[in-house]
Amino acid sequence: MVNVLLSSVGLASAAGENAALNQPAFMSTTYQPRVASLANDGDHSTSVPDCAFTLASDQNPWWAVDLGAESTVVEVKYTLVDNSLGI
Repeated sequence: MVNVLLSSVGLASAAGENAALNQPAFMSTTYQPRVASLANDGDHSTSVPDCAFTLASDQNPWWAVDLGAESTVVEVKYTLVDNSLGI
């Protein structure tokens, strides 16, 4: 079993801004209440309550963001959370 525990995601645009910040986010499954938008809300905390989780039973976990328009992304930064808790 595998799951995704995301603390933060940033997509740097050509203008240097975080194109993903507060945009609609989605993921394959949700471990409630750890919704996808917790990964791109600007909070870089790796505290478990502040992160987006997929279900541990998800065999093909993914996370996505809708940038709202065609964008040139020049850098992707993300922070994963240590899953030693076995969530």
